[in-house]
Amino acid sequence: MFAITKFPNCPNGFGKVEESDQRIILDHYYLDGSDGGTITVPAILWDKFVQDQRWREKVVSKYTRLKELDYRTEEEILKRFSKEELYKTGVIPESEL
Repeated sequence: MFAITKFPNCPNGFGKVEESDQRIILDHYYLDGSDGGTITVPAILWDKFVQDQRWREKVVSKYTRLKELDYRTEEEILKRFSKEELYKTGVIPESEL
């Protein structure tokens, strides 16, 4: 049985965590064995996220928040990750339309 959703066709490599009328929260899985990341897609951008692979890759790279940042110590984070990674919010702004 399939769940009824307003936001079908989740791309490969992503799994829905939560969805509402305003946003879809996704886990992004990596093939490198890491924990991956989390990205929130505004509902208004869902069709573009699903259909435009080049755009999707750009915004995923730009905004995905790595899950490791949520459980590593501050010392580990500063050693392993760039400052750029630390400031990623995990949310694609609607202005990316």
